[in-house]
Amino acid sequence: MSIDWGATLLDPLYASLGVPANLAVPTLTAIVPVTAIDQTQGIEISQGKLGLQTIKPVCSLRMRELAANGLVPANLVTGTISLRPGTPDQADWRIESHQPKPNPSGETAGEVQLILVKA
Repeated sequence: MSIDWGATLLDPLYASLGVPANLAVPTLTAIVPVTAIDQTQGIEISQGKLGLQTIKPVCSLRMRELAANGLVPANLVTGTISLRPGTPDQADWRIESHQPKPNPSGETAGEVQLILVKA
């Protein structure tokens, strides 16, 4: 029996903590609406070969949602993401880099963390 970790774990998480977001990707002319987990208050990220820790603003996206829109994380770098678009809490960010956040079913079934810089 195989467990669908996306449906079991990520779907409820994104339903309760997710915020609407718009991706503007350099390779596309259209804006792509997605659901993101806002962690722009900053989380610890390992950097470089020495694994130095630094605090960076990030947001997480489901790999399944990106794939459904024909996107891969590498295409998002230098793009922008707007969290809570059209609201007073809207925040616009430039995507600096990304790192995978796999789940037990693998990388493509998990999430990607986008490392952000204020736009």
